[in-house]
Amino acid sequence: MLSSRDIERVQATLPALMAVKSASTEHFYQRLFSHHPELQPMFSSENLQTGKQQLALFEAIVGYVKHLDDLSVLNGVIDHIVHKHQQAGVQPAHYHIVGVHLIETLRELLGADFTSQTEQAWQRAYQQLATLFIEREQTG
Repeated sequence: MLSSRDIERVQATLPALMAVKSASTEHFYQRLFSHHPELQPMFSSENLQTGKQQLALFEAIVGYVKHLDDLSVLNGVIDHIVHKHQQAGVQPAHYHIVGVHLIETLRELLGADFTSQTEQAWQRAYQQLATLFIEREQTG
C-alpha cells in the first residue's frame, strides 16, 4: 500500500503527463524496444504503427495515477489488461524491464519536476501495479 505522501507525489506529476500526452508513451516504447527488441513481437505492430498502443498505455497510466487511492475503480480495466497480457505471454520478469524504462522515460521527459522523492514514489507505485498484475495473471 502506498503512503498518502507517495500518492500525492505521483498525482502531482499528472499535469506534466497531460502536457506531454501520448508523446510520453511513444518515447517509452522507442526506449523499451531500443534496449529490448526481443519484446517487440509481444505487441501488435499495427497498434504500434497507428498509435493505438501508445494511447492505450497513456490512458492506463493516467487512470492508474488518478485512482491510486482506490484501485477498485479500475478492476474492469485491470481485468482486460490482464487478459491481454496473458495472451501476449507477459512474464513476471518483464515487469522489471518495463518499470525501468517507464521510470527512465518519466525522468527524461519531466526533467527537474521529477525529483528523487517523486521518482521513489513512482517506483513504489509501479511496483504496486506490477505486483497486482503478476498476482492476477498467475491466478487468472
